[in-house]
Amino acid sequence: MDTTHPRGRAARPAVLAGLLFALVVLVPAPAGAHSLGGVEPSNYQSRVLALRPAVPQLQVRVVDAGTRLQLVNSGTRDVIVLGYQFEPYLRVGPGGAFENTRSPAVYLAGQRRVDAPPPATADPNAPPSWRRIGTGPSVAWHDHRAHWMGTQAPPAVQRAPGAVHEVIPSWTVKLRYGDQLVDVVGDVRWLPGPSPLPWLVAAALLGAAVVAASRTAAWRAVLVAVTGMVVALDLLQAAGAWAGTQAPAAGKLLSVGVSVAGWLVAGLAIRQLLRRRLESGLFQLLLAAGLLTVVGGLGDLGFLLRSQLASALPAWAVRAAVAGKVGLGVGAAVAAGLRLPQVLLGQAGGPRPGARDDRRPALASVTTLPTAYDDRPGGA
Repeated sequence: MDTTHPRGRAARPAVLAGLLFALVVLVPAPAGAHSLGGVEPSNYQSRVLALRPAVPQLQVRVVDAGTRLQLVNSGTRDVIVLGYQFEPYLRVGPGGAFENTRSPAVYLAGQRRVDAPPPATADPNAPPSWRRIGTGPSVAWHDHRAHWMGTQAPPAVQRAPGAVHEVIPSWTVKLRYGDQLVDVVGDVRWLPGPSPLPWLVAAALLGAAVVAASRTAAWRAVLVAVTGMVVALDLLQAAGAWAGTQAPAAGKLLSVGVSVAGWLVAGLAIRQLLRRRLESGLFQLLLAAGLLTVVGGLGDLGFLLRSQLASALPAWAVRAAVAGKVGLGVGAAVAAGLRLPQVLLGQAGGPRPGARDDRRPALASVTTLPTAYDDRPGGA
């Protein structure tokens, strides 16, 4: 196509829009765009079954989809969490939470797997060196004793992944409360997630409905409303993950960076579409859909497959938000991609096939009149 022709110039931005969206699609999405602080959905269910002996001032529970234990000490004395070599590891009490920088567990507990040995300064037999990590009487930490450490599923799970399995029949974390030793006892089970098929079907139906509605005369209002709904669903999911995750705030902020960018671009797209600036509005909608749906939505498909979700929302609400976001976002992207070439062609001013070119000057009307002659003698 001749790019000097109006329609050729209109086609170039459309090609650029397609390349932009394809680039977003081809960028590998994270395992979970809303897995704040690295807390991803899982089928491994860690449970705290008992404290032996029971201490009313101590409460221990599993948080962050089974990746952390949380200890709350409402008593007046400190409680010490013992590390993997029974050395003082964590201290929690009225004065706040502390970690022993000489405990090897400090350098191992931050990872799901033990990939590197602790530094030489870590000595379980050395006197504790306490460093404050919190001001309240609670602490949450990764503990390799309380979750599945393997890189592959256990043989029983591989044989029957759809059944419930007891992966670790019993695990124990020892505490010292004053002069008293306390055992935190629990287990780890494989709990298969639900079938994702109903949610994927719902997403496909939503996407098809958006594309169909965008073919009507009210297509601008449709795209504005759908874009707003995608942002609302993403905000809802992010809020649930934020409230339901014990990870540090800095890690959470890093995890929502792509979503925040998507929200801002979506707001600009809505603004431009409402002001009838269709070209820029559709471009921005494509980019927002790529950020929120491809990176944020497709990266969150694990929430449809797994049973253990780190969120303050009910599991069904998280899955509904993911399915709705993917379906509406993909539908809006497809609708914008179909509409954009038409808008660009119309703004380029090129004549449509078979249409009259109103820019050509109209031909003057020519009226043929009979020639008059002078019949008088000598007349002209």
